[in-house]
Amino acid sequence: MDLDFADGIAIVAEEENVCQEMTTKLEEQSAQVGLNISREKKKAMGITQRSLSQPVAVAQGNIEYVEIHLPGK
Repeated sequence: MDLDFADGIAIVAEEENVCQEMTTKLEEQSAQVGLNISREKKKAMGITQRSLSQPVAVAQGNIEYVEIHLPGK
């Protein structure tokens, strides 16, 4: 079987730094089998009451961030 790309991966984390750590690990593990994360094709989405303080980054640069704001309590 020849897999040239993978699609549909979701990383879910409650903290921004954990999301970045998981993204970095995914990128490192993917590179070991010849896969890479395309910054142009991926987006980071936050479901939160506040803005993201640091962008999620891959080797090619920052991933585009899309916000979904929840109403305050």
